[in-house]
Amino acid sequence: MGNGTGERPIRLESLTPDQEALISVYCEKWRRMALRCEPLDRQAACEAVRAVYVLAGLGAPEVVFCSSPYAATQSEIFQSGSEVPQAGTLWHRLSWSLGDELARRMRSRYIERLRKQLEDNLKKRLAGQVWRSLENQLVATLDARVWGLSANSISPEGWTALCCYFDYCHTVLGCPHDRGQWQRFCAVVQSCGWLFPYRRVCLVSERPVSLHLDDRERLHAEGTPALRFADGFAIYSWHGVTLPESYGRVPPAEWRPHWILEENDAELRRVLIEGIGYERICRQLQARPLDRWQEYSLLKVEHIDVEPVYLLQTSCPGTGTVQVLRVPPEFTTARTAARWANGGSDPEAFLVQT
Repeated sequence: MGNGTGERPIRLESLTPDQEALISVYCEKWRRMALRCEPLDRQAACEAVRAVYVLAGLGAPEVVFCSSPYAATQSEIFQSGSEVPQAGTLWHRLSWSLGDELARRMRSRYIERLRKQLEDNLKKRLAGQVWRSLENQLVATLDARVWGLSANSISPEGWTALCCYFDYCHTVLGCPHDRGQWQRFCAVVQSCGWLFPYRRVCLVSERPVSLHLDDRERLHAEGTPALRFADGFAIYSWHGVTLPESYGRVPPAEWRPHWILEENDAELRRVLIEGIGYERICRQLQARPLDRWQEYSLLKVEHIDVEPVYLLQTSCPGTGTVQVLRVPPEFTTARTAARWANGGSDPEAFLVQT
């Protein structure tokens, strides 16, 4: 395709069905790129970093590898603030250069809508909260230096979202572009982890060695780190909620109901309740019975949530299986709570009670 010099701008009013279908393909391609866990090819990473520094009008830096983003934040260069951060300069010069070229060569009111469509699709696939959770965990360790994290670094999420957009426009829509510039930009995304760019030095974090997600692309693992780096820095997470190690290293089946009573954080209490389950909570925290009707019992448990928790407990007469459901606090009898739990049907009309 060349560099597109002298080529007429592409005019785009809408996507064909085939082009629409390829949006998910390209989002998945760059999602996999962002979530890789294999070790860096350090020679390729060095070459890529130096190339984009030059592309952005900066001198080629010394490249220093760190075992994790946490290790980067503990380095002397990050801690001392003696070097001038270049994350913003590097990011904007590269993204604006590619973006301006794309705008010149593609005349379309549709292009911004396309960009948002790609970004939204990728966010659903990319598990962006992987990087937000990691950033939040790092922030918790930095105290007064918290400003330095966002000012000094570029996470894989930002790189890959931009690459997905440009890759789609270049490859699917055939937008003319400077191949050399585009290849250098891609190389740094494909070869590096989290970057901490400074004027004379660029810290490059290794990728994680393991990463676990739930079916909604949220960090999640039971009894083991959801995200772990080779130096031991790790994040424990339950369906996207970061857990303290004291909870995260224990499988949920072994979580103790009394932890709920001792936990001050409302979100962590919710996670503990979800992981432990109301049936165990009823048994071990001595739920107070309020009313009983047939095999249904209305129970109340205090001090495990912001307000008292009301539960409907029922057992199957045939199997003895116990089920416990949280119900709204306005119910004062087991019968009315059972009617609510069964979609408004009167319990006396049930042919099979469960």
